[in-house]
Amino acid sequence: MNKEQSLWKKYAATYDGTVFHLTKYARIRERILASMQRGLTLDFGCGPRALLLVDMKRCGDIAIGLDISPDMLHKTRESLWGSEKDTPLVCADGKKLPFENNTFNSVVSVNSILPEERLDA
Repeated sequence: MNKEQSLWKKYAATYDGTVFHLTKYARIRERILASMQRGLTLDFGCGPRALLLVDMKRCGDIAIGLDISPDMLHKTRESLWGSEKDTPLVCADGKKLPFENNTFNSVVSVNSILPEERLDA
């Protein structure tokens, strides 16, 4: 487990009740869906919530969730139901995406954080 995965491990269990609600995400979800190009969509840093993945699938899109944290993806998998259970979830570092260029029609990211090393340190 790398440093970023360790960081998110401690937040996975409580993320839904803290950070997620602070974003007022429910209000902007429809705007996100309306602005996306239909087709294959990557939810970058999907975290433990599968709402956007489920919404995209209901719109007829193919959605893939990506997060660096296996614990976050475990929570995502638990929150999927019915036909959404087959939604692909990928554990990977966002700095090194395991996809070819131009794979996705849309990429969405809500509350994703990419820690960077300080250049002056």
